[in-house]
Amino acid sequence: MNDAIEMQKVVILPTGSTEQQGHYLPLDVDVFLCVTVCHEIGRRIPDQVLVLPPIAYGLNMHHIDFPGTIHIEPEVFICQSPEGISWRPGEVTLHRIPIGRHTL
Repeated sequence: MNDAIEMQKVVILPTGSTEQQGHYLPLDVDVFLCVTVCHEIGRRIPDQVLVLPPIAYGLNMHHIDFPGTIHIEPEVFICQSPEGISWRPGEVTLHRIPIGRHTL
């Protein structure tokens, strides 16, 4: 992280949902696809970006009746967003980009 700060890297925060996708896809497919894309970005331009671990839970009330779906409240999700994440005082401002599976 210190190197990323010093190099003024863009920090990418993958976000996805753990939700029921029908009988043909795993519960974490949204997270998997998003992380895969983000890691590919990081592989292609490693000197410019740092990929954070994903946030794997989202706003899934529309799927809540399906087994395996995990829903978090909007306030909790917002606290995990780039605007809600706190960095150590005195650090330079990092450029943060949230990338979500449904926005790919």
